[in-house]
Amino acid sequence: MNGLLNKSIENHKPIEMIYMAANGEITQRKVIGRELKGQYFVAYCCLRQKNRTFKTSNILSVLPVKQTQTDMLQQII
Repeated sequence: MNGLLNKSIENHKPIEMIYMAANGEITQRKVIGRELKGQYFVAYCCLRQKNRTFKTSNILSVLPVKQTQTDMLQQII
């Protein structure tokens, strides 16, 4: 998991994350990593549209965001 978090930070690329908040609420978020410090992951959250701090032990799953064909075409142009 830390590998994908670090890759998001280094490449400024979004990842999909399933996260459990302290109150037990589970959310799926698209985030762009900013910093990994100790047991906390700081990232820009596309859902909340601001930087958020996530406890790494509460991150249930991390996946790379799949590029759409439009995204790939824009990179080529």
